[in-house]
Amino acid sequence: MNNISTKIYGSNIGQRARTKLIDTGRHFVLQSAAEGSDSIIDEIDQIQSADGSAFGESFTVADDTRTFSTGTFILELHLSDPHSDILRRIMYYEFKIQISEGYGFNSTAQFLLIVNASTNNDAITQIQRFIRTQLHLELDTLNLSLTGTLRDESSQRSTLLNYRSRSIIVTGNSFIYFSKHKRFNWELMDPRDVRTLLMSQTSFLFCGVSSSGAQALEKWKKLLRYPADIRVETTDSLVQYKDRRTLLKAIRNRSSMSRPTLDVKDQYILNNGFMFCREMERRLQSNGTNLSKKLDKQAPTRRFLVTPEDPSTGTISVMEGLSKTSNCMVSTLSIVDSQLMITPHQEVMIIASIPFHILTVLFWNMIGSVSSSGITAEVMYRNLPGFYTYRDLSEKYDYGREGHEYIGGRMISYEVGSRLI
Repeated sequence: MNNISTKIYGSNIGQRARTKLIDTGRHFVLQSAAEGSDSIIDEIDQIQSADGSAFGESFTVADDTRTFSTGTFILELHLSDPHSDILRRIMYYEFKIQISEGYGFNSTAQFLLIVNASTNNDAITQIQRFIRTQLHLELDTLNLSLTGTLRDESSQRSTLLNYRSRSIIVTGNSFIYFSKHKRFNWELMDPRDVRTLLMSQTSFLFCGVSSSGAQALEKWKKLLRYPADIRVETTDSLVQYKDRRTLLKAIRNRSSMSRPTLDVKDQYILNNGFMFCREMERRLQSNGTNLSKKLDKQAPTRRFLVTPEDPSTGTISVMEGLSKTSNCMVSTLSIVDSQLMITPHQEVMIIASIPFHILTVLFWNMIGSVSSSGITAEVMYRNLPGFYTYRDLSEKYDYGREGHEYIGGRMISYEVGSRLI
């Protein structure tokens, strides 16, 4: 607190001064407050003119405060009237604090939700509610305003890489980054990591993106397509195969889901042997066309670029890019409606963000199993080991305006079937 006047204030000189900190919503427990009180009063002994005085208060979050709610503090400055000595408030400052849950990696989580301090709390809790109580799946929530980065300090790698072949939902609002500049969540995501995950059947959903966010996302998308540090690999570092059959077998065994990392520079070299000059280029083009057709037939969901490299040696280069089932979606509509409930559009978008290979299994599980009463989670997620884990829903969940209490048993979704078809 700074005293910008020319007078000295404080109890020691006869003109009393004090601060009052008020917890307006009782979201916190003030350590220095009397039991049951929602405010703390600190007397100021003396503060010189053009001088400052630092003070602090310790507090914790109350046990009954739900995560992703907003607490409000009001800090008041009281000075005594020089004539009547009655203390009166001369100024106040209101500041808000988001109560957020910490991040921890859950190996059974099929979704990662990336938010920040400016994300609508109802939007966060409604997404959590839908995934946990309607889809019956686990999700992790990462608040970038708490961590400031997506890099895991223990492993020194991106947190995103923990969610290979899963779904990552990114909220589209901006937030103040370290009290200086506005940032969007995706601007802290390394395009190389995102591209690697897209090639590993990981789906991305950017939801609630504003018009300004759409422009920023468009710029970031260019980094995703053309990373600044892309390197040109030498021929010696590329894998070479002497015939087409060996190449096709290697590509078939090297599933896009099993590779630890894969970049756009990852190539296969097929050596067709030396050919005479007049036939050289024509046969090279023909072999390249035939190889492209074989690849489309053998791996219909994967995308390859077949390029004749050197007519003098008959070399053909095969480069693998994003698969045809790579999923990266953007929604510019609001996440919640006027009733602060998640919109049907966003529910469909969340379901669509489930990776394609999982949706394929869900589709076949639903055939002959959907009735007028719905479908159980066990039937819905069968043949997907580790994807769904039964949990006793006997704990209480509080998701904003809509509270849920589940006592024993397991919940059945009556809507999942129709949304997936």
